[in-house]
Parts: sequence; structure tokens; C-alpha cells
Amino acid sequence: MIPSMLVYLGEYLINQGIFQLIIYSYDKGWHLTPSSQYRWYQVFYQAGVFISRSSVNIILLPYWALILLPILQVKPDVREFSMSISSLGDAIGIVVAGFASILLYNYVCQTSLPAHLTA
Repeated sequence: MIPSMLVYLGEYLINQGIFQLIIYSYDKGWHLTPSSQYRWYQVFYQAGVFISRSSVNIILLPYWALILLPILQVKPDVREFSMSISSLGDAIGIVVAGFASILLYNYVCQTSLPAHLTA
């Protein structure tokens, strides 16, 4: 549960929480507005997620191995509990990321920029 929670915490904290604060220079970039930059970042991010999750077909495991591996790793008396607690990990990570991103967003917005960036 903890590894899954940490993955979702990091993913949602960065993507939906604070990435919108990163603004690239309009003049030196592709002349995109900040909102357009964020939308294109999300498009590229989701394309990367799609490719990484679709690449499971590159390494093929026999069907029996996919069924057998989880069964061998978990004792029968805790199998159902394990399945339910693993689904709880992503939900907890997303909720914690939501609250943490509010705090982090407010902190970043209240922090003043260095003098060489404001000129």
C-alpha cells in the first residue's frame, strides 16, 4: 500500500498540484500562453502514460504465470484483505496530494521572487 500511495502522491502533487506554477518564457519558447503550456504538458504526460502502460505487450508472460505469481505471494487467509488494502493506497495518495498541493501552492505563491528574476 505504501509504495502505491507514494507513487500517486507524487504524481498528483506534481501534475495537478504545482505544475501550473511553472511558466516558461513566452518569447523563448513556442509562443504559447501559460495555460496552453500546461495543457500541452498534460497531453505529453498522458501520451507517455499510455505508451508505458501499453508496452506490457513487449514482454509477454504466459497467462498461467500472471495468475500464479500473486497467488503464490499471498497467503489464502489474507488474500482478500490484501486486494482491498492495495486499492486503498492510491485513494489515500490522491487525497493527501490534494491537501498537500493546497499548502504547497499557497506557500509558493506567497514566496517572493529573487531580484534577478523580477527585473
